[in-house]
Amino acid sequence: MWAIIGLVFISIMICAIELPTLWKQKLRKEMVIFFVLLGMGFTLSTLLALNIKVPPILDAVEFVFKPVSDLVFSFLQ
Repeated sequence: MWAIIGLVFISIMICAIELPTLWKQKLRKEMVIFFVLLGMGFTLSTLLALNIKVPPILDAVEFVFKPVSDLVFSFLQ
């Protein structure tokens, strides 16, 4: 429970530090990317704090790029 409260606090602090600069410079696309990355990091950290098994990211990368790799190698042979 304390770990999740700490994660929420840290996420709020990161937003408090980064968002005013992005808002003043009117960097809307960067704010969207900021929230997406912060949300992904917060979600993964929360899952780890709750001891929920998270599959390795390399499996997802391999799932996406393996067919492309096989296609390229079939053209090269």
